Amino acid sequence: MKAEREKERKILEAQATRESAILVAEGEKQSAILRAEAEKEVKIKEAEGKAQAILEIQRAEAEAIKLLNEAKPAKEILALKSF
Repeated sequence: MKAEREKERKILEAQATRESAILVAEGEKQSAILRAEAEKEVKIKEAEGKAQAILEIQRAEAEAIKLLNEAKPAKEILALKSF
């Protein structure tokens, strides 16, 4: 009787240890997934910011060219602007 209870106790402890290890592993897995998703989101946001900056620079340069063309500057002034 005592041996049977001891055997049952060991089985229950082993099951609890196994289930605990599984829960820990699942938690670590989920944590890794969330970290990877966060890193991905950061990279996407950085790329979007860089792209937006490039667009703003291109728009400003286009506007500057447009204003220069509308002002009809002399060739000498255009030559100075190219430096």
